[in-house]
Amino acid sequence: FLPVSVAADDPPRMVQSELVSYNYFAMLRVAPLLGRTLVAASDVPQAVISEQLWRLRFNRDASIVGRRIRINGREGVITGVAPAGFIGATQLIRADLWLSTSWFAELNPATNATTVPSFGVLGRLAAGATREQAERELDSLVAGLDRAGLTAQVDAPDALGFGAAVRPAVLGGSALLFSLMGL
Repeated sequence: FLPVSVAADDPPRMVQSELVSYNYFAMLRVAPLLGRTLVAASDVPQAVISEQLWRLRFNRDASIVGRRIRINGREGVITGVAPAGFIGATQLIRADLWLSTSWFAELNPATNATTVPSFGVLGRLAAGATREQAERELDSLVAGLDRAGLTAQVDAPDALGFGAAVRPAVLGGSALLFSLMGL
């Protein structure tokens, strides 16, 4: 997730973006309300906007698909509008804009942006596959990567809406917050 500045024909405003792979929407089985999702073969950086952003900022303009916008000063094109209520897979942070991961190095101002792991992987088990098979395949893939400290973990989906990596911190922080409220 990265906050970004989006300018259309109006002053720039900050929105929360989520950097995703090209197959993100297909893997989640989410079809766009308008247009299409991200595709790999594109000359111009693409963006999918939330239905809320489309409604509130672009007044439900049906001709939004193909419109050029500026994201942190760089030109991009709106390829689609996500369906109403879709805020992203994690549901921990509400995204209003989805961009391909190819934007990451350019949008992230941190000096270690390309060396510190900051992406999670979300997937769907193939029909007939087991969690154990998925873990073995992921372990094999991770072993082939030249990055120290990478690990693979396969978790069943849950109703919490966020990944296993942040679950302990979120639950611990929530417990602390509720304890303080109780006091």
